[in-house]
Amino acid sequence: MVSKSPVFFYSALYLSGIVFSNCNDIPASLFHHSTLFFLFLSFVIYKLDKRKGLVTTNILLGFCLFMTTFLAGAWNINNSAFANKNLKSFINQQESPVNLQLVIKQKAKTSNKTSSILVYSKKHKEHIILYSYHKEAFEKLIPGDILDIGLKLNKTTPSKDYLGYYQYLESIRCFNYSFVTASEIEKSYTPNSSWIRTMNAKRELLFESFREKNDHNEWCDILIAITSGDKSYLERETVMAFKSSGSLHLMAVSGLHVGFVYAVVLRLLFIFGKKKPMKIIKSIITLTLIWSYCAFSGFSDSSMRASIMISFFVLSWFFSGSYISLNALCASALFISVLKPHALYGTGFQLSYCAMLAILFINPYFAPLEFKSTILNYFKNIITISFSCQLGTSIISLTTFGEFPLYFLLANIIFIPATAIIIMLCSLLFLTGFHPVTTNAIMKIVQFLTNNMFSIAQRIGSLPGSLVKIGENPTEKFLTLLLLCCMIVYMVYRGNKNTNKL
Repeated sequence: MVSKSPVFFYSALYLSGIVFSNCNDIPASLFHHSTLFFLFLSFVIYKLDKRKGLVTTNILLGFCLFMTTFLAGAWNINNSAFANKNLKSFINQQESPVNLQLVIKQKAKTSNKTSSILVYSKKHKEHIILYSYHKEAFEKLIPGDILDIGLKLNKTTPSKDYLGYYQYLESIRCFNYSFVTASEIEKSYTPNSSWIRTMNAKRELLFESFREKNDHNEWCDILIAITSGDKSYLERETVMAFKSSGSLHLMAVSGLHVGFVYAVVLRLLFIFGKKKPMKIIKSIITLTLIWSYCAFSGFSDSSMRASIMISFFVLSWFFSGSYISLNALCASALFISVLKPHALYGTGFQLSYCAMLAILFINPYFAPLEFKSTILNYFKNIITISFSCQLGTSIISLTTFGEFPLYFLLANIIFIPATAIIIMLCSLLFLTGFHPVTTNAIMKIVQFLTNNMFSIAQRIGSLPGSLVKIGENPTEKFLTLLLLCCMIVYMVYRGNKNTNKL
């Protein structure tokens, strides 16, 4: 598979360049000049190669292109504000308060005592957390809105209990926080008139009206989380139940969700046939619906990644009639890392692509296991894909969170089919224009599924050792990671042999 995917090598080189540059304090100018030199050298070699196929020339050209790609990644991250060398505050705090123009990045979060919201300074390329003891202070704010406000900033400081959270804040360039009052927000607030803000406002209005019609029942909040990835309405108890059962990933719009929508669209568009004009129409409709779903999910990072992946699949299918999954996957990773080189260091990015790579490289290990029954094969695929994804992402999960859900297979066997049904039913609901007859029937099924998902998640999460914590003992953590690495290497090796036999 790797030999048939040239994009894999170039994306791997580009990402390697990002990692290399971020681990070394080398001036950006050196990467800049080196990239241009090898790019120019590649062009010269290509032009001078009059007799195509000369082995020496091809090797030299390949080397120059590889170096160009590697150095381009190093150059890109070196110029980014999110590079390791730039992980410090650029806001001058000599004066107090500091006057800033801030963009709202996320919805407000409310706890027992305070309400908080994440904002972003475009001028300083830096995030700030705003806190308020007035819970209603941020209720009007929607992502995309603007605040012109003077703040007295306090530096975020690491603590032993919240070291992981501090490292996360540092990775997104958030070094300061500030307390504000409702009156200060009211004076500085300016609603943004952009289409993104309008779309987010309508989305929030839709969620609120849906919750009010159903008496703010928990199943409504679970449905919103599953279909849109918005977990802000969920109670802490619900989040912990799904986390302990190993199924919290179902509440972040990812390749799984977008894949379900893609499957529905493909089934509905099969009547268009395979002629080129029809393929154009099918591709346009598919991409429009996929990106509409991405917009519905609030253009979250995970939904953007999934939509870009599916877009590359669609484009590959349109131009060639088929696609190599690894090519499309690596092309999407390369596209994202070119625009946002620091995305590579995001846990979501790492988990998404490790899960997809696990499906491509580890899942073939189970290829010889086939049943005559279609139903048995369906559940076999759920089990093997879930196991492959969990194994592929386990190293990152254990390194970052130090936790491992023990009963994830049991949860995914039940919840993945239920999630597929929910997303497909909601897609049909949208396509039928929310007709009263279809709406009533579909919502009863959805309510039944979400209620049962919550109760089952609670039961699985309450089982002994449902969430195993690994990492307090360094030796134990090292041995666990070593064992996982050996398993992954062995299964990838055997899976590759199974693929070659087929």
